[in-house]
Amino acid sequence: MNTLLSPQNYELLFDSLPARDLAFSLARIYIASLLIEHASWEVAKDQDIEVAKRWCQQDLTPVLTHLRHNAYDAKSSACDLALVMKGHPEFTRTP
Repeated sequence: MNTLLSPQNYELLFDSLPARDLAFSLARIYIASLLIEHASWEVAKDQDIEVAKRWCQQDLTPVLTHLRHNAYDAKSSACDLALVMKGHPEFTRTP
């Protein structure tokens, strides 16, 4: 998380993709904490513990994963846009 909050990455937080990933990361971590708390109760069932384990096995911080893989740089963003919009009449450019 320190990497994301370093001054050179401040502008990333104003872009929609990293901001959305940050929101998803916070939500996943919060959900994990609630599931773990629920699973730690004395009356918790084996299923409650299994649900908490399975939830925590996923990537809880996609914003950091994507930051490590340079998914927020201009080249990756342009590639993502081209992949999604390929074939759209308003996006197709002729030289």
